[in-house]
Amino acid sequence: MASTPDGAGAGLLLADATHERRPLLLGSEAATGAAASVSFVPSLTGLAPHLLAMRSAWRGAYHAADHALLFPGTTGLRHVVILPLCRAGQVVGLFTAATSDDVPPFAGVSSALLDHAADVICASLERHLDRARVLRVASSIR
Repeated sequence: MASTPDGAGAGLLLADATHERRPLLLGSEAATGAAASVSFVPSLTGLAPHLLAMRSAWRGAYHAADHALLFPGTTGLRHVVILPLCRAGQVVGLFTAATSDDVPPFAGVSSALLDHAADVICASLERHLDRARVLRVASSIR
């Protein structure tokens, strides 16, 4: 799990039913350093069906029954932030952050700003995927 500037553990969980995103995102040199904080699943439904209904940032207390699959291998967490990454009205991934101390992740940051951050993350991922697709096609033409 990577860390945010405020010390929270953070990760990116992306749905990849066709197994296309993983090689495109992690196959580039730019993503190599971030690989440990990016996870791929065939579907978010198996993790927690209620996540698919999310449309805005959620903050709250960590409950192992609800959040353990989002933060595998971590213990002692107390606060969680989940940002749904939506594309065409569908949740295609999650940005997650958690802390084990008394200060929640992104304390003092408004929900509107967190929602905007989720939109930026999603747009950046899509742009990177599009670029990787173009590079893959270009290299096959040469």
